[in-house]
Amino acid sequence: RLQCDYIDLIMIHAPADDTPLEESAEALQRLKERGLVKSIGVCNVTGEELSRYSSGAEIQFVQHRLSFINRSVNGDLSTVMHRVGARFIAHQVLERGLLTDRGVRLRSTDDIRAGKPEFRRDRSDWLASSVIPPVRTLAGLNGLTVEALMTGWVLHHPQVACAQLGASDARQAALLPTYARDLSPHVDRELEAIYSQAEDAARDAGSRSVRDFLGITDYDGNSGRPSGR
Repeated sequence: RLQCDYIDLIMIHAPADDTPLEESAEALQRLKERGLVKSIGVCNVTGEELSRYSSGAEIQFVQHRLSFINRSVNGDLSTVMHRVGARFIAHQVLERGLLTDRGVRLRSTDDIRAGKPEFRRDRSDWLASSVIPPVRTLAGLNGLTVEALMTGWVLHHPQVACAQLGASDARQAALLPTYARDLSPHVDRELEAIYSQAEDAARDAGSRSVRDFLGITDYDGNSGRPSGR
């Protein structure tokens, strides 16, 4: 039905509760050995889950949520990715509009973002007033947009292979190619200083981190809860 000889990349969207991870991986590996699949990837996994998948298949890509304020590639996951040779596919790079110059104002409870913890009014207002202004200033000083700077930060990560970006209209889509910009070491240091200040503010508010303050730290990728890891 696909009218093609092979699939370039096949991915498991999330670990299944009723099927051993190793069994799923072995099934995809057999497809690869038959030449029907070129690459295998997994999504929304922990380091332990990735290790189990990689025992049954050659996992080349891991898709996960990653942004300047949601630093999900760290610790155990990063270590296992390095061990198995997997690269990262980042999504929600601009946090559904929160990390853009225009910001977000939800106009309806029917908006898919309305139930997500990071879009709670006090949290989105904090981002708009405390994080975006210094990012906007840094972007302007370097001839960039906020969107390009936030995308550049993700692409600068050594384990990231590519970033997935969306657009709600043709004008936004036309801008996407301009977001792939290299960051100088100076700009990278300035961004980390901005993030460090945001971490301090989050801790002063009683949270463990920016992710914790935004309510996205403890998300379980298998639970169907709204925000993704």
